[in-house]
Amino acid sequence: MTRRLLHLAGLTYLGLAIVLVVAPLLTVAVYSFHRGDVLLFPPRGFTTGWYFEFFGNSRLVRAFGRSVVVGFLAGALAALLGGSAGFAISRLRSLVAATGIAAVVSVPFFLPPIVSAFALLGYYRVLGLGAGWPSVVLAHTAYAAPLAAVLVKIAVDRFDWDECRAGLNLGASRFQVARDILIPRLRPALALSFLLCFLVSWDEVLLAWYLSGFEETLPAVIYTMSSSSVTPVLNVAGVVSSVVSVAALSAVVFWVRRLRRAGAAST
Repeated sequence: MTRRLLHLAGLTYLGLAIVLVVAPLLTVAVYSFHRGDVLLFPPRGFTTGWYFEFFGNSRLVRAFGRSVVVGFLAGALAALLGGSAGFAISRLRSLVAATGIAAVVSVPFFLPPIVSAFALLGYYRVLGLGAGWPSVVLAHTAYAAPLAAVLVKIAVDRFDWDECRAGLNLGASRFQVARDILIPRLRPALALSFLLCFLVSWDEVLLAWYLSGFEETLPAVIYTMSSSSVTPVLNVAGVVSSVVSVAALSAVVFWVRRLRRAGAAST
């Protein structure tokens, strides 16, 4: 009975995911080939001209490239800083200190993005940084770092520290132990952190819209253009953005499966 209920719940979840997530994405993909400026149902005609218009639009192409750069930098910084925080939270003996670090790291993630955007924009202006893609990188780093902290903390909690002690007892330096034992064991968690933080940065729009200024990311351009009119070019932009998101999500699934296989092999 329980197995049937779980099976039914899984099918229900799959059906809702198809209706609420997959179907809208497929609709966007279909309308990206729609002939004509006005979106009609059912779509009339077939053309790839909107894709040529998208890649011929310098604003959209620059925004796409800028989003890739911002995502990579924010993902790398968030994995490094958030991972360091997660390592500290796991290893600190003081519960007060560990809780304090966890609270500070988690604040940007739990604040409403619109509030963070206003606060960061004013703060960056005080610092003389102003709006631009570097401001977006910093904001996305702070926003995504809690994810990296959680993932690395889990990896550190499961790490067998007897390996490091054995290396030290055999004459290895702390640097050698970190380089040859600790970092390789944490590398999958760091890679997964980078991919997830990249995905968060790639899809985020509010912080990017407020902080990018004239150096817009692709979600910010889509948001700005859709506020005035919806054209098939925006559907193409949605398809391109979704392809990158799906690719990053597929990489996340790959790394999760790899972590599970590694954990099963170690046991």
